[in-house]
Amino acid sequence: MRQRSKPATAVPPPASDGGPEDSGGKPVFSPAGTTPWSPQRDASPLSTSSEVLSSADSSSACESSPRSSSSCSDGDDEQRRVGNRGGVTGAANAAAASADYSKSRSARAKRWLKKNLIPEFVHEYGRTVYGGNPLSQQTLPGVFNYPSPFILVPIFYVLMVPFLIVGGAVLVKGRQQHIIEQEYSHIHQYQYVPSNTSVNINQGILQFTADGVTHVQGTRTWLEINISRGILAPVYMYYKISNMHQNHRDFHRGRSNSQLRGKSTIDKTYTCQPYTYPGFRNNKGETPITITDATGRQVTRPARYFTYNPCGIAPWSKFNDTFVLYRKLTPAEVLQASISGVPVLHGGVDGTTPVELICNGTDFGLKGEPLDGSVAVNRCSKMGISWKADRNIRFHNMTLREDWWSLYYPYPTTNEYLRNGWYLDEPGHSLPDPSDYDLQVWMRASFTSNFRKLYRIIDMPLYPGTYLVDISEFYDVVSFRGRKSVVLQHTNWIGGPNIGLGVIFILMGCLSFILGVTFTVECLLQLNGVNRYERLDEPKRSWYVFPPNEPEFASYYQLRLRRHIPMAQLQSLRKAVAVLEDLVHASETAPLTQQQSNSDTEVSGAGGNGHLA
Repeated sequence: MRQRSKPATAVPPPASDGGPEDSGGKPVFSPAGTTPWSPQRDASPLSTSSEVLSSADSSSACESSPRSSSSCSDGDDEQRRVGNRGGVTGAANAAAASADYSKSRSARAKRWLKKNLIPEFVHEYGRTVYGGNPLSQQTLPGVFNYPSPFILVPIFYVLMVPFLIVGGAVLVKGRQQHIIEQEYSHIHQYQYVPSNTSVNINQGILQFTADGVTHVQGTRTWLEINISRGILAPVYMYYKISNMHQNHRDFHRGRSNSQLRGKSTIDKTYTCQPYTYPGFRNNKGETPITITDATGRQVTRPARYFTYNPCGIAPWSKFNDTFVLYRKLTPAEVLQASISGVPVLHGGVDGTTPVELICNGTDFGLKGEPLDGSVAVNRCSKMGISWKADRNIRFHNMTLREDWWSLYYPYPTTNEYLRNGWYLDEPGHSLPDPSDYDLQVWMRASFTSNFRKLYRIIDMPLYPGTYLVDISEFYDVVSFRGRKSVVLQHTNWIGGPNIGLGVIFILMGCLSFILGVTFTVECLLQLNGVNRYERLDEPKRSWYVFPPNEPEFASYYQLRLRRHIPMAQLQSLRKAVAVLEDLVHASETAPLTQQQSNSDTEVSGAGGNGHLA
């Protein structure tokens, strides 16, 4: 690193009675191009000493000749004029020196950061003799493994064992899995508005009155499921929907995350279209809605004044079929129950089939709390069907506002849809509650058009026999050519009968075995002196074999040697280059310094000649 010389300073001459100093004894003259407050960065010690000597000589000359005091004064005035003429040059030099000082300070800061904060291997390791940044030169440290057969062969044999073991375990455990899946949408082909009343059955198990008109919805369906092999507890009960694209962008974006988190503001309302506010979809945004506000007076607002809470197509399309699972009793079990005096439930299509309640999916609150409304012991649970992150972070209790159309509207109103928490002009279609676990499961968008969602968790095993599922259908899939199914499954450590994963593991184990045998044979052949490069025909042999005696190989070797030079040698070369750069810089600045010193000497000589004259 080049050392900076100290700035040149004028040495004040000895005080005398008739000298040119002021009363304070301060010098009144500085060499041209320099000022006491603007140090010269590149001034050499030679120039500094010459300036001091010239100043001292002139002072001593004036002191030794009292007769020529006027001449000394004239000479001093001339020196002042020269100094004043050089003031512009001095200011420019001062500005340049200040800029150089700032640059040197920033350079020192960069070096300090590089030394203390950046790991050494990042800016040192791999730096080539060509210079440049190791990152741009692609010379950062790396591991280059040149494996030999003695390493590859054991690796392949070792990998073969876990692949075969895990693949076999996945296949065996997958065969032990028993999944019951049965479709029920084809039984009645339910639609909100039947296209064909003889095919699309709407029994109207629920009735809703709005605007003086009674609307009927829902169909009751009994699904019979035969379980030939028992299913261990816990048994997970799913509903499956086919040909519904939850992976569509409109479904994924069709929500307000701030609303779902319970905040009082809504972000990006355009993502909720077409279910942003009542009447948006059917151009009835001017429908008058009469409410009683917080002050107790009745006001009429247009429908577009309100905002659905929650808004968007994702909560609007929530699945709302319900399931109740029964086990069909055998005649012996019915006889035993009648002897012991235990009441027997009856169900089925005709209502005469003796059954035992297993899971009543409707006997739970929004957050999985049991409602205890079942006629028998309910052996399933709603707790645990949603993710912990959904329960604690993504979904919270909704915020109630005057302009938010929600399930629990806080102010009196004459509008039946708003009072009942329905979507406008959709009687019976209630807005969901973000704290409902069923909604949280539904809002987890699927990656495919065929998906299943967890409905309930049964905490008892399902033994072989006949089971009946009482289904209340309210969800229309016929309109988009979809299908609905019920799925019963026990999940183990592999998640299900994943035959494809087991086959992949088996194939990888077989491939590892084949490669291990191949490399073993090749290694034995090489040990016996078989040289396959000599048996290659041209031009393949020239592609794979590089003659060591050719000039191209020697040139390539020299280039590689120069580029991948050892680190210690590279650092020594860099130090040598730094020393050479300092020498070059010193040789460039020396003539400039000598020239400045000569000019200062000439100025001093001119002052002395005037004095002698």
